[in-house]
Amino acid sequence: MGCNNIGEKKLEVTIKRNKAGDIVVKKIKQKGKNGKEYNIIYKEFISEKTFQFIKDFFYETAMMVNLIHKNLIKIYFISLKNNRIYMEYMDGGDLSDLMKENSNLPLDFKIHCLLQIADGLNALHEPMNNLNPFGIDYNPINHFDLKPQNILLKTKFINDGNIENYPDLKIIDFGASGIKGKDDNQFGGATWLYADPELKKKYDEFDEIKFDPKYDI
Repeated sequence: MGCNNIGEKKLEVTIKRNKAGDIVVKKIKQKGKNGKEYNIIYKEFISEKTFQFIKDFFYETAMMVNLIHKNLIKIYFISLKNNRIYMEYMDGGDLSDLMKENSNLPLDFKIHCLLQIADGLNALHEPMNNLNPFGIDYNPINHFDLKPQNILLKTKFINDGNIENYPDLKIIDFGASGIKGKDDNQFGGATWLYADPELKKKYDEFDEIKFDPKYDI
């Protein structure tokens, strides 16, 4: 499923593992069929194959493979046999780490980040205007778990005063997302420190959570 230009694997390095130990992210240097070498990463689900696990994996896979936008992570290949999602490598790390390392980021870079994140969210919330290169009928999507850790930088941030050199940002991790119209309630969870207060209120009161763009703001 996805791109079939995956050739010989050259080098593999583990770069991240979640606390529960059931998801691992690895970086590999890949040689494509055209002979060109490039870096990609894959996210592998290694928990026990429960029904919920399989449902979550296929759900995130289906969500991500159709997301085609400059501010959303690009998927190259999906292996259902190995429970892996192969995607573009973002050399700049995540926004959370950048904020920890730089307590005084330039104002114009902060504006740059906000605009790029807003463009990515707009692509999720209004997909017919943004994610439709092949005329496919996409439904609007709530991310639900937008946070600095889920925003990656394409390249390293360099504070040289040149706005043109600022890296592109991309939204990742759609495991908690919900698709409008697919189900009355597809809320998959959130990090409450960053979540919309009204979303938290609905969750605490066991109220139905339907698609609403404001939940991602």
